[in-house]
Amino acid sequence: MSEKVRQIKLGVVGNENSPWEYVAQKLKKENIELEIVTYSDYFSPNKDLSEGLIDANAYQHKAFLNAEISEKHYDFEIYGETYLDPIGIYSKRIKSLKRLNKGDSVAVPADRANEIRALKVLQGEDLIDFEIDPQSGEIVFTKNQLHLEFKLYDAALLYSSLDEVTCAFINGNYAFEKGLNPVTDSIFREKLDLGDSDNPFVKVLVANSNLEEDKQSILRRALFYYQTGAVAEIIKQMQGGSLIPAFLPRF
Repeated sequence: MSEKVRQIKLGVVGNENSPWEYVAQKLKKENIELEIVTYSDYFSPNKDLSEGLIDANAYQHKAFLNAEISEKHYDFEIYGETYLDPIGIYSKRIKSLKRLNKGDSVAVPADRANEIRALKVLQGEDLIDFEIDPQSGEIVFTKNQLHLEFKLYDAALLYSSLDEVTCAFINGNYAFEKGLNPVTDSIFREKLDLGDSDNPFVKVLVANSNLEEDKQSILRRALFYYQTGAVAEIIKQMQGGSLIPAFLPRF
């Protein structure tokens, strides 16, 4: 009598999922079926996870996850870290941030976690300064000498904003899907430090806190195969070489 196939559904964003496809092949040899469910936006995978339509997801960084939990009261648990994906700035009008002029427009992600992430990039280049009002939670600019105008777009629509603004922050997966190379086509890339063990922009594998025990064990097995040298090499080749593995390979 053949052993029953164990199954688990994993939500991801975008079509470049080579690391998880590698993991799926490894799990298949252990009679485990890893079904990869693809999404085109950043909010549906968490909604479906909370409703039990998928068992886990792997697409979001810690800052986005924490914002989602705070706003929507999800009861999620992090199982492990996957990779870093530096956000890039793209433009059809300028070749460098030094070419920004007074009154230029900048498109940033509409979700709060990535909006603040984008603003911190510009803050790091001494173009703006800002703080979060402790009462209202609103962003207050304390420095904006160029009077830059910030426009909010859904992350999946930022590429289309390039015809309307001076420059736009575009997440790596969306840029790559539109034919942009995050390394060579961006006019600026976020500087991320993997040495910071609590980096808020490390992407993570997430599941519900009350996930049944058998599926917990499957997820841990999947993570075992993910955090390996083979997957680290796959990650380094993705998105034009722009991704950074966020783990020390087990083997």
